[in-house]
Amino acid sequence: MRKLTDISVVIFDMDGTLYQEDTFVERYIAYMMAETEEGARSAAALRARALLTGDSPIRLGQYYHREDDVVLVRSGGIFANAYTWEGEPLEAGRFAASYASMEPTDERLLYLGDPWGVVNALRHKHRIPLETADAAFRRVREEMLEAPYAFPLDESLLQAVRELDGVTKVLMTNTYEQSALDFLRRMGLDGAFDDVVPAAEKPAGIAEYMDALVRRGIAPSEILSIGDNPWNDLLPAKRLGALTCCISPYELAEEESWDIRVHTVGELAALLRELREAKRGERSTAAQLN
Repeated sequence: MRKLTDISVVIFDMDGTLYQEDTFVERYIAYMMAETEEGARSAAALRARALLTGDSPIRLGQYYHREDDVVLVRSGGIFANAYTWEGEPLEAGRFAASYASMEPTDERLLYLGDPWGVVNALRHKHRIPLETADAAFRRVREEMLEAPYAFPLDESLLQAVRELDGVTKVLMTNTYEQSALDFLRRMGLDGAFDDVVPAAEKPAGIAEYMDALVRRGIAPSEILSIGDNPWNDLLPAKRLGALTCCISPYELAEEESWDIRVHTVGELAALLRELREAKRGERSTAAQLN
């Protein structure tokens, strides 16, 4: 692996990276599907939770077909099989005829990258209007700022982010600006980043941001991208030559490998402290040589 001292820019995701919490999922589904029959609403919540806990053959890292209501599984660089959303294996002939030749970039596919993405798949499955889902999303995010639903803070990680120096720190999140700023304020990270990019439209947004860094003379190998959603945060960075750090407590059905894999915010805090010390050691050595 490349040395930590090579890193000059760190791009952080926010949700699932600077904090870890998924108890919002059931509330999000309940608000989004408030006009849906109660049995369907309860079943949706149960299946979403089973997916996150590993009690379903459907996993994060798989692909939901928004038109056909099936989940595709990759193996060996191709789509190898599929399940219904209920977890039943798709008949082999139907799979081969309809899905075996599909590419992950097909616009009909939604990558199940994190808990938010699971709820988004349910929006498509149950044909929930976008404005209804957006209202539920905003309600949940506002609730997450205050008791009893406030998301947990890990002061060890937050302190490590604040104290990280010797690199340019960038926050990129797909959430809307006001929510991003409110979450940063709650974490005590307002002012902690050199650049904050809300509504970043990742994955395309992170590739565009990296292109801009390269035009400024920063090599891709000097960039570290940290996030919990491989499709949004890591894959575009890896393809451009950046280092990647995947943080997720879930079992990911992922064939890609990342430079660094951590599971908890505590492990990420340790990594950031290691990076800080590496960069300080580099500056000390340079000062002695001068």
